[in-house]
Amino acid sequence: MSHLLQLPDWLCGVIIIGGFVLIAVAGLPLFQWLTAGRLHLTETMNNDIVSADAANIASMYRDVSGYPEPIRTDL
Repeated sequence: MSHLLQLPDWLCGVIIIGGFVLIAVAGLPLFQWLTAGRLHLTETMNNDIVSADAANIASMYRDVSGYPEPIRTDL
């Protein structure tokens, strides 16, 4: 630990931030691997979710387009 305190500030920052980035980059595939079997999410399920969200947004757009102008712009 004392070796880390003797390094310049910028190098300590690079080491600390780099360590967190490495943990995040390594943790994402690990998390996906651990949860893939438990959640049973497939690409078709994701497509259905995106389609439903798009339909909801389109419906909201149609509903809002009937309001008068100052309110329509805000919404």
